[in-house]
Formats: sequence, structure tokens, C-alpha cells
Amino acid sequence: LRSDCPLMDGWGIVTDLEGGVEILMDADPADVSVVQALARCHNATMAVQGLDAFDSCPLAVRGLAIDATAGADGGVVVLRLTTTDTSLLDELRRRAHAMTSPMPAAEAAP
Repeated sequence: LRSDCPLMDGWGIVTDLEGGVEILMDADPADVSVVQALARCHNATMAVQGLDAFDSCPLAVRGLAIDATAGADGGVVVLRLTTTDTSLLDELRRRAHAMTSPMPAAEAAP
């Protein structure tokens, strides 16, 4: 599953937001629906196999809402992972920050 993880392919800048995180991914905005479908499929597959077995993946948080949109400046996909379960919020954020890599300075938005 790790080789198919939608978070492992794109660079990510993680920002905490109310109820979760937002991850800026270096992906073609035309691929928004693909990124969203991959993230949701990945989450569903892990749920079937048992989320507890994937204790480092932010997509393996119970009750996760997954949404992807094109970034306002183009050239990125914004992946939002949120939960209404406040007891899981810190864990979601910890996993997201640990699993993503900062975008190289030359590619980061000013």
C-alpha cells in the first residue's frame, strides 16, 4: 500500500486548520479527482485491513473526511483531511506532518 500512497508522490506543505490539515501537493490541478479518489480508496482499503495496522498514515484515521481541490495559484492540489472527532485531531496532525516532506525552497510559494 505504501507504494500507492497519494501522499508519497507529491511534495507536501502541511498546514493545520480547524478540524484537520491541509496538504499542498505538487500535482497537476487537472488530477484533482484522481488524487481525491486515490486518497479515499487508500483510506477504504486500510479500513478493511484494519486502521490500527497503519498507525503512521494520516489517511488511516477513523472517521476521516477527504477532499481535494485545485490550488488557487495553479500547479498544486490541495488535499484536506478533517475529522469531527476532536480526540483524533492531534494524531491526524502528527501523522500528516511526519509523513510529508517540505517543498524545496525553489518550488515553495513566496
